[in-house]
This record gives sequence, structure tokens and C-alpha cells, in this order.
Amino acid sequence: MADFSSVPVLSFNRVRLEPLTAAHEAGLREAVCDGEVWKLNVTTAPEPDQVADYIRTATQTRLAFAVIDEDTGKNRRLDFALPHRPRYPRLYIGFTWYALSARRTRINTACKIMLLDYVFDTLNCRCACWQTDNLNTASLTRHRTPGRTQDGILRCHKLRKDGSVRDTVNTACCAKNGRRQGQNCSKKRQLMTHPEKRFFFFIFHQNTSILLTI
Repeated sequence: MADFSSVPVLSFNRVRLEPLTAAHEAGLREAVCDGEVWKLNVTTAPEPDQVADYIRTATQTRLAFAVIDEDTGKNRRLDFALPHRPRYPRLYIGFTWYALSARRTRINTACKIMLLDYVFDTLNCRCACWQTDNLNTASLTRHRTPGRTQDGILRCHKLRKDGSVRDTVNTACCAKNGRRQGQNCSKKRQLMTHPEKRFFFFIFHQNTSILLTI
């Protein structure tokens, strides 16, 4: 059974995942204003004046991380995991949004590696799952990676911010594939220490990543 009673601080490649608290409010307000992320209809990012309530709800219902760029000390994104505690432990990962300036950077890649390690090696989950708006084409493209399968589509599943009804695409990865991916992550960690190989790392990771954000 996965243990969610204590949430660690995760750090890799100058990126830190911290358990979300009210102390992150100012940083997340700045992040959501970077690119006016809250205006995107396929994200869950709150409006700037709703960040405090958003954090309060998140910390009461989810396993939530604030993502810190250690080079600047700024909040750059938010990651959530919705814990399920059945006999067969599984975790839903999602509700993730980025500051515009953090997209397609080392921050995304580092978070994927850390979360992959945490879900399968620390929490010992058997399965990681994702739910994505069918109109979120960028995220759906990243879903199509080795080791992940589409489990189906929930029709008329939720309401978007504008009141329209969305279909939700479900994908999942089992632990055997996740641990195989974790072995690849170990090799990638070594590549990250060599700047001259970093470009290769990102190309390789985009083609093989199984832990994605929504």
C-alpha cells in the first residue's frame, strides 16, 4: 500500500519539488501570470486572485507539489497526484500547469524523472494513471509514448472553464514498464551531468517518457 502520510522534498538537476503549502501563494500567483495561464481552457490553473483558495483545496484533497527552479528560486509549475488507496495501489497524476517561460525546458524533464522514481520506487504503486482533456492536443501527443496505454475515453465527463462539456482521455502505465523506464532514467541522470550531451538527452526523453503532465 502506498504511504501518503509524509511527502518528501525531491531535487534533481536544479529543480525542486516541494510539498505545496500556503507559503507558495505569492510564487504561484507570479507563475500563473506568466503567460496568463489561467485563460487556457484546458488547464486547471486558477486566476491570480483565486490562488490561495486553490492551494487550500489542493492540500486538503491531493498529494501536491510546488515546483521550484533552483537557479532563480521561482515557482514554475504545479504538480498534483490524486491518491487512491485500494488493495492494488495506483495513483492519478495530473492537474499540472506551467508558467509559460518554463515550458519545454529542463524543468519539465527533471520533474518527469523525479515523479517517475517517486511513484514506482518510493510509493511502490502498481499503476500510474492520467486523465486529459480531449482538446489538449499538446498533452495527448506526449501521451503516445512506449510503456503507456490508452484505457479509454470518458464521454461528457467534466465541464471546462467556459462551461463546455469535455471528453476525458484515460492513459496508464503499470509498474513493470515504469521500472524499465526508471532504468533509462538512471542513464539519463548521467547524461544530465554532461552539458555537451544535454541536447541528446531531451530528444531521447521526449521519445521515451511515460510520466507526463496534463
